[in-house]
Amino acid sequence: QTEKGAPFKRMHVPLNYVHADGLDYLVIADTSLKGLVELPPIYGVKPPPDKAFFFAHYRARQDRIDVFQVDDRRVADAVIAGKFEGTVSKTANELHVFVRGDRTKMLEILRHGDIFVDKTDLHLVRVKQTPADFERALIEQQHKTP
Repeated sequence: QTEKGAPFKRMHVPLNYVHADGLDYLVIADTSLKGLVELPPIYGVKPPPDKAFFFAHYRARQDRIDVFQVDDRRVADAVIAGKFEGTVSKTANELHVFVRGDRTKMLEILRHGDIFVDKTDLHLVRVKQTPADFERALIEQQHKTP
């Protein structure tokens, strides 16, 4: 939704599901997010990689999925300590962390890196509403609120 009360724009965003050692992960390429979010260039990486990936750990239970994002501070500390190869950029309001590695290295980090937040407030809950009904209800609600 580009602005409050405006129609929704549907976008296809490919996700990869990875299952390793009994745990479940989402992996998304930065190229899949074009048009959805604006991503700054990776700090300190020349030339930038053709693709970068974002990871999340998830747990599915009945009609709910709990998503555990990467703990940027924890990963930044690991990069600074030399545990992971990468770069860290911190300003007053932002922390950007890039970890370099191939699929094998990333899988090793997932298995032993302790990179995800311990608690999450990001939950996806299945609803019986169609996407069109949801959009209509949300737009109606937005028109009622100043």
